[in-house]
Amino acid sequence: MKKIIMMSALAVSIAFSACAQKLKDADVPVAVKTSFTKQYPGAVTKWAKEDGKYEANFKKDGNVMSAIFEPNGVFTESEIDIKVANLPATVLAYL
Repeated sequence: MKKIIMMSALAVSIAFSACAQKLKDADVPVAVKTSFTKQYPGAVTKWAKEDGKYEANFKKDGNVMSAIFEPNGVFTESEIDIKVANLPATVLAYL
């Protein structure tokens, strides 16, 4: 069961990354880059565009993260990769 869940998560990750359009830094609006810098100072990012929004993929404090911004620079969501070993015991028991 655990292998099925992990493989499903991997497949979803690959599917989402395949849908994103990679961008050069120069192709990202200034408002988006400014908002990103305010949220995550000092982070170096790779940009992608997905569903009309801009996604920043980066590392911060040793964590792999992503942040989504509207074209006008409004921050809408973020994600952080969590190692299986760092999941709460109740989540591990469920899996």
